[in-house]
Amino acid sequence: MTVLKAVRAKKQLLYKDRPVRFYPDLAAGIHKKQKEFDTVRQKLRTMGIRYGMLLPAKLLVTYKDKTQTFENPADVEAFIRRIEEEMPGRTGL
Repeated sequence: MTVLKAVRAKKQLLYKDRPVRFYPDLAAGIHKKQKEFDTVRQKLRTMGIRYGMLLPAKLLVTYKDKTQTFENPADVEAFIRRIEEEMPGRTGL
């Protein structure tokens, strides 16, 4: 059993009463691709829109109870622009 599987089975691992988290090691190319989403993730965070990363490098966005998956930041930017058009006074985020 791998360390990650063991940690998932345990649900929460503590060391000196503090939670310890383990994350999978990502190849440099995947990490770089995920980093390309940093700017749009910050915009989504500022707007209060729920999002998360899927492996290897896709952004999952939930807005108005609808979830969409994006494979590149340009598509997320277009999505954000559409949302900003719906929200007068919130442009320029």
